[in-house]
Amino acid sequence: MGDDTTTIDAAELDARCARFFQYSAAHAWDALANLCSPDTVFAQNGHDTDLAGLLAMVDGLTSSGIEYSYSNVRRVVAPEARTVVEQHHVILRRGDGVEAAPDACIVMQFDEDGVITRVEEYLDTAALAPLFA
Repeated sequence: MGDDTTTIDAAELDARCARFFQYSAAHAWDALANLCSPDTVFAQNGHDTDLAGLLAMVDGLTSSGIEYSYSNVRRVVAPEARTVVEQHHVILRRGDGVEAAPDACIVMQFDEDGVITRVEEYLDTAALAPLFA
């Protein structure tokens, strides 16, 4: 990861975080992968995986007819730590209209060039119950 010198500013970190979620909602996986280091760790509620694991999880959702989007985005950028913290609602919707909107908190870390190296998601999984009832 190199030294702790920040070479990317807050506005660019903010924009890269926003693009990550835009690409995710659009299922633009190649574009999303281009924002990330090949070794990026994706963690959900403390369980680590890689990009392939993340994509397998999303594919499982969307293959079952669940689509998703993001709303109520609140973001704090800490350029000196090369970190963005984002809170949002994940709107998940089945084909029959049943919906869940859990709160999520994301901690996204970047290297000195602005490449994503770690994404931690903390999600209220109890709020997903209506989708699987």
